[in-house]
Amino acid sequence: MYDSLSSLAVNPFGSEAYDDAFFPVSQYQKITEELFDMSTSPLAETQAQQSIKMPDFSSDNVPASTSTECVSYGPASMAASSYGELPRIDAVPPYPTIPSSPASKTEISDILSMEIPDFLRVKVPHAVSSYPPNPPASVPTPKAERRITYLKARDAGNVLLYLPHHIRKRIYSFILVDYPELRITEIPETGNFAQAFPEFCHTLDIIYFDACLPIIKNTTFTISSDGAIFNLMVFLGEFGNNKGYDAVQSLEFAGCKAVGMYEETALGLFEKGVFRSNATRLLLRCPNLTEVSFIINLNQLPWKFDTGGRRVDMDALTEKYDLASILAVPDLQVVNLNLEPFMALEKTLRSMEDETILAQSYGFRGSGLNGFWGLKDWFEVQALDQMKFLEVRCPTFAQLV
Repeated sequence: MYDSLSSLAVNPFGSEAYDDAFFPVSQYQKITEELFDMSTSPLAETQAQQSIKMPDFSSDNVPASTSTECVSYGPASMAASSYGELPRIDAVPPYPTIPSSPASKTEISDILSMEIPDFLRVKVPHAVSSYPPNPPASVPTPKAERRITYLKARDAGNVLLYLPHHIRKRIYSFILVDYPELRITEIPETGNFAQAFPEFCHTLDIIYFDACLPIIKNTTFTISSDGAIFNLMVFLGEFGNNKGYDAVQSLEFAGCKAVGMYEETALGLFEKGVFRSNATRLLLRCPNLTEVSFIINLNQLPWKFDTGGRRVDMDALTEKYDLASILAVPDLQVVNLNLEPFMALEKTLRSMEDETILAQSYGFRGSGLNGFWGLKDWFEVQALDQMKFLEVRCPTFAQLV
């Protein structure tokens, strides 16, 4: 009369359990008929809501008991769920459990396979979402984030800054063409020489840094003293990551007369001492330097005389000045040699050229002004020893006089 095994009713919304050991079979049949009547009645939409939980029948999840349990909740207590909150668990009176049998399994499976009406598909308020939350359906790509319209750029206050960097560089280059005075920049010993740059360079800091780099790249910095070297290094140091030094491509070392008896010359900036000269330090910090120019005082060169005429004493010159550091620049391509002008320069040069012509008339090979009296040959030979090709440019007599 009773089921041989007692089953345990499981509440799908909690952990409370109910014993069904005192329900007769007739009562089970009555409950089963009510379930079918509720699922097929046209008034079910307004009169009843039920929740049925079926256990997993797989072999791994079958409980120790051979019976399977199902709990059905009364329609009166569940009707409010379609309009708001779910009923409290302790307020829901459970129906007695239905013992497992081949017939009941088939019938309940048929009930579960029925299509759920729309009125039963109620979204539970305050549902717990998954963690971490799923990303939105349309996530902007990095490229999409960089698309800035003209209106947004105008509202930000400066349309030029929103152009790509390579386009801004071309714009700066086109503007700087109208400033030929920037082809040579003389560095003073003190003061901010960048104030002489065009006015648009000083409108904003970012424009200053962007526009100064093309100027550095296309100008020749003329240096006449140690103080000027320090001033230039301070300016180049304003650009982070060595960008200022990387942009330098041309330097010119010229001599000047200081106050008193001491006179600084172009070669004197490379004079050897206990520590490395500032000119050498500057050269080694400019890896993209391609051209170096020297304006040399003729009276400061050491001379020697042989059968070919007058020549520069390279042993004495290299012993006093660090000329090897010039050849240590990795991308150096051109060395320009020139003479510092003075009142008796033309007369002195004519006399020296006459000596060279006389030596050549006796069959001796001598290098005059065209070879800078042997200095050109020294640079070229030293460059070839380092597997480099170096172009050395010397002035002509017509250019100097």
